[in-house]
Parts: sequence; structure tokens; C-alpha cells
Amino acid sequence: MKRTVFYLLAAACILTGCHRMQKFTINGDLAAARLPEDTQTIQLVSEGLAQPLTATVTDGAFSFQGEVENPVLAKFISSTGKQQFYPSVILEKGTITFEDGRPVGTPLNDANKAFIQQLKDIRTAHSGDKEGYHKAAEEAFFAFVSQHKKDPCAVFAILLADQRLAPESILKLIATASPENQNFGEVRSLANRMKRKTQE
Repeated sequence: MKRTVFYLLAAACILTGCHRMQKFTINGDLAAARLPEDTQTIQLVSEGLAQPLTATVTDGAFSFQGEVENPVLAKFISSTGKQQFYPSVILEKGTITFEDGRPVGTPLNDANKAFIQQLKDIRTAHSGDKEGYHKAAEEAFFAFVSQHKKDPCAVFAILLADQRLAPESILKLIATASPENQNFGEVRSLANRMKRKTQE
């Protein structure tokens, strides 16, 4: 009888496409996240969320809890409207905190932070050698996206490449990623913009 119930539940799970959701927690403060100090509320926006999540800032601190089907890139939007750059975070299982303005504490967020540091190290190593820097940075971007082509780190790197790589290189970089990541809204927009630039 128990075995029959087990098989029925397994079959129901397969038919309904049930799966485990990834529960995440984000704990941060404005200074560590490098958000405007007069921020009162923060929205967490992502294509992987049914709707934006909102957190109220209390004594400079904020917190989010939620769940996603798969890891996905998200961004914070401050209520001040002063930002020109919104910090990115990957929503994935675990507790996410901040270090030097970057999300840390989960595998993919740690990988993104390490990539940022790698780009800084490349800039330092090629100080005064613009051509050498661009070549090394481009190689780093392609290696990182190839390594993470199926996860949101690829999206993070592709969007980061804007203003850092030539339009032709960005289009090739996008083509390196998985179809799902190529179809991420902001990546599609970037690809269309780069195509227009190559045709000018």
C-alpha cells in the first residue's frame, strides 16, 4: 500500500511538473550595498519573480525573503531615484549579504564578485597598456561566460561588458551563452543595441 501511494505521488509530481523552489534571504544595509543613504524603500526586480518585492529600510538595514524556480539575476531599485547604476544580485538558494558593495554568501554571487576582482587585477597588471588591457579583459569575459553559459553569471557578465568591449565582441559574447540567457530581457535589448551600432 505504501509503495502504491509513493508511485502515485511520484506520478502526480511528474504530471504537474512539481519541483523544489529555491528559497533565498537577502540581509543588507545601505552602506554595505552602496545604496543612497536616504533610501526609505527598496524594490527587488527580476524576470524570475512574479512581481517585485519591496523592503522598508529600518536604521539603514533591509531584508528580503522569497523563492525562485531557478537562479536568476535581479536588481535593486532605491526609492530615491538618484541611482544611475542599480546593484545586481543573483537570487539563489541561501543567505545573501554584502561586501564592498557586492552581494556575497552564495556560490553564484561569490563567483560574480571574484570576476569583478579579476577585472580589477587585469587593469592593474596592464596599467599604461591599453591594448594589452582590452585583450586580457576580453579573454576574461569570454572565459567567464563560457564557464557559466547556463547560469545567471553569464547574464551578469554580458551586461557588464557594455561600455567595456566593442559591439562586435559583445555580440559574440552573447552567442556564447545558453539560449535561455540570450533571451533574458536586458540581454536581448543589449544585443539589439549592439547590432544597430555595428550597422552605423
